[in-house]
Amino acid sequence: MNNMTPFIFLVRKLKRKSLSLCHKKSIYFRLKNIEPEKKPFFSDRFRFLLGVILFPTVFLRRLKRTNAEILIFDPSINYKLHEVRKDYVSHYRKSNKDENNEIEVINGTKVYYSGSISLKQGIKIFKIWFVFFQTAILSLFVKNTKSVSWAYSILIYLINMCLLEKQVREVYFFHLYTTKTYISALLFESYFKISINAILGNSPIFGTSKYTCLKKSTLIICSKYQIEEIQNYINFGWIKMKELKVWGLEEINKYKNLKPSRPVYDIGIYSFGSWTRVNGITRSREIERIRNLDFVSNNKYIAFNKVLDKIIEIKNTNNLSVKLYLHPFERLLISKHNIYPPYFNKLDENNISYDLKGEDSVSKIYEAKIGISIASTIIFDRWHLGLSGFIFFDSQQSKKTFYYDPKYLESYRPYIFNTIEELNEKLLSEFQLKLK
Repeated sequence: MNNMTPFIFLVRKLKRKSLSLCHKKSIYFRLKNIEPEKKPFFSDRFRFLLGVILFPTVFLRRLKRTNAEILIFDPSINYKLHEVRKDYVSHYRKSNKDENNEIEVINGTKVYYSGSISLKQGIKIFKIWFVFFQTAILSLFVKNTKSVSWAYSILIYLINMCLLEKQVREVYFFHLYTTKTYISALLFESYFKISINAILGNSPIFGTSKYTCLKKSTLIICSKYQIEEIQNYINFGWIKMKELKVWGLEEINKYKNLKPSRPVYDIGIYSFGSWTRVNGITRSREIERIRNLDFVSNNKYIAFNKVLDKIIEIKNTNNLSVKLYLHPFERLLISKHNIYPPYFNKLDENNISYDLKGEDSVSKIYEAKIGISIASTIIFDRWHLGLSGFIFFDSQQSKKTFYYDPKYLESYRPYIFNTIEELNEKLLSEFQLKLK
């Protein structure tokens, strides 16, 4: 029995009909690729089972009244981010200014209600709870170390919607790449007659949501470059939805007040903090291992150093101005742990600008004429804003680690480089008037 079985059982039971190949593939894709976290088998399974068993007893203690007509489902526990989500939805809905729609963010920690709970609602809630109880029992027999306890959030999402169904008109799902959010959206289509909207985020769709089957929902993409990308997946039959909308970058609080300005630097290098990542992908939480530079041998950091060396060479030969933008985690390491990136000596020796202040790179996005990165998604944000940006694609890496694929971004292929030689040619072409 594989890890997928309990969740196919859960979805099939709650949808009350068999699942299409499209549905199964989209769920399996997320379970396999987006839920890598492993936890001790018994503690994880019993945590899930115990949470479901105890839910009726803690139900009343979690109740909180709301008048919201619009719900946002976001698993984040960062309440500042919740305010950003509200601003984002309010801004792009373009609703009538006279409307006074209250928006509530639900992250799976509280249960909201709007009035008295009817017998019909109670029966519906019990039926949902019982299916989760069956799923939790079934998960005990799945011999897989991947976590399943995250599925408890799906139960909370469904109960919230059962209690608010009469007054809520629209729902918005963020983090569609997570299995719990995706399954929740899938089940909402079967259970509730409301407007369902799923927001795909700023990052490339390939690595997170290229298989998505939400036939009754509106999918919202957040960047202009994604238009071409998602159209490919729609044409292949990988993505199915009711309607597609193009909004804007998710960080509405940072971008809405930014105004275009003349560049200060010729080149901006955006660090991905690859020297702090296990295999150049997953950020390590082991501060002492980071201090000891235990992760600097990964391919992404090696590539970063090669890119940095090439930019230094071009800069010094042609008198260009360059600034490096630190990754937020690097700023934290410096301010809280006094750990500086191992490449810093190269910056000082070659008069490359940087700043150690708390400001993020977004606020300075117009500073550099050209942006360059090994993996930072701010390059995709630059594309959305019409700014030049080059990003590295390692065609030698395992396809399992691809978070985007250039063949589905054909119009942006000139801004993707595979080798240092290719980057060199692109920079020489971009600055041809200066480098003659």
